Amino acid sequence: VCERVERPEVSEFIEASRPEVAVAALCRRWNFPVEVERWLEMADEAMEHYGFIPPEDGEDDDPEDPPAPRSAAPASGKPKPWDTG
Repeated sequence: VCERVERPEVSEFIEASRPEVAVAALCRRWNFPVEVERWLEMADEAMEHYGFIPPEDGEDDDPEDPPAPRSAAPASGKPKPWDTG
């Protein structure tokens, strides 16, 4: 399947189409079962596994490594003036 998807005409078709349309058309073309939701879920899982997209359920979040705290003060957008005092 990877070799087929890498063909220029196929990759252009995929890029130009909605995911559901591309998957259904390619399933018909290559005689795969037209189970669009199943194929899209499998693709999402593979992309998560290989790090192309973040996991949806936060399974990679490390509870012992919390994000750095952020200031509650709103950002002014301007740097503070130098203290010349």
